[in-house]
Amino acid sequence: MSDSALLGLFLTRRDVYDKYSGNLPQHLLEPETATLIADIGAWYEKHDDPIVPNDIEKFWEFCKLVRHGNMAEPKLLAFKELIKHAIKAAHGADAATILKSLVLRDHAGQIAEKADRYSAGDTQFPFFEELLDAVEVAQQEAGVHNHHSQEVTLDIHRIMDNLTNLSTGVSWRNEFLQAALGALRKGNFIMLAGFVDSGKSTLLASEITYMATQLPPGEKVIYFNNEEQSDRVAARIVQAAIGWSLEDINRDKTKAMQLYTREMGGDPEKVILVDSEYGPITPGLIRKKCREYNVGLLAFDQLYKIKGFKRYGDDKLGQLQDVYEYGRTLAKTIAPVIAVHQARGDAHGLQRIEMHQLSGSQQAVQGELDAIVTIGRDVAVPNMRYLYVPKNKMPTPGDPAMRNGFCPVQPDFNIARF
Repeated sequence: MSDSALLGLFLTRRDVYDKYSGNLPQHLLEPETATLIADIGAWYEKHDDPIVPNDIEKFWEFCKLVRHGNMAEPKLLAFKELIKHAIKAAHGADAATILKSLVLRDHAGQIAEKADRYSAGDTQFPFFEELLDAVEVAQQEAGVHNHHSQEVTLDIHRIMDNLTNLSTGVSWRNEFLQAALGALRKGNFIMLAGFVDSGKSTLLASEITYMATQLPPGEKVIYFNNEEQSDRVAARIVQAAIGWSLEDINRDKTKAMQLYTREMGGDPEKVILVDSEYGPITPGLIRKKCREYNVGLLAFDQLYKIKGFKRYGDDKLGQLQDVYEYGRTLAKTIAPVIAVHQARGDAHGLQRIEMHQLSGSQQAVQGELDAIVTIGRDVAVPNMRYLYVPKNKMPTPGDPAMRNGFCPVQPDFNIARF
């Protein structure tokens, strides 16, 4: 019984309990095992050392008198036998292997439920998309990878060319961002953050439309929108690309579309807008779109609203960390990623927003990113915005002082340009 061995490890090794007890799929544990794990947790709240061998009798008295004072004697004796069996089962056991088995069993049950629903006639959900999503999540949580799949060949010529050749990649429209960050390439994960109504979506549209013009023919920008209504976002994309106001576009829609197509190198679908109003944006949908198109750039407004990250239950910080770990994986395996994020309430009215002021985060998000660009706003100067780079691991071209630079800018929101 794998859960019995895990129970024994928790009894004999405090470090194992601390590392793994919070990630157990409780519904796969035997009721008695789950109860005793809770008892172990209560014991460790007051004691630092492993229970076995030093305090096994004291722990038993604690369970009997404090935790289960009303439990019948036969059941108490059965609990004591379970403890003895668990200690024996822990010999030679590995907690990571046990947890992996439990996690895979958990996900196997979830996958089986989806298959049962579909085979019973419920075909009103994207079965294969959800199935692929479930398998990917199971592999991630259980740490399952293909043999040799993550090894990097130490070819120093290739490595140094990749690190030092800054002429490749796509440039930023905003001159300050180009000076601070340099070109954006596969592997780069960038955040644009600001308080409400600071121009985050406009800055994103301004930059991705400029970057789209630099992608080779056939490569696409995929823009996943979890924010405003899709037509408003689509209109802003066209505005940013051609530098027209909505009034100008409305006066000559045909000419506006011709100009947009020309700007996009003859491809009116150079930027693919995927919107949450047609269904939740999930890792399965993202993977599907990345299979459908040759992707040169991924944009998320906003990344933290992606659905389907349930590993931590109600732990919002844990979910946020999962989402940004996923964003990092996309940047490394698919294309560079630009993600929009909210700043906390204490960032309101500040010109210089620091990275500790990201909404919902302590350090779970910041560590995954190559660079963070914040958009400050001073209510006394409503037409101005303030770009600041509190984190930057990018190879800043030119002046090193620009690495964590600060720059006042006056966006033209009428044409969606920063």
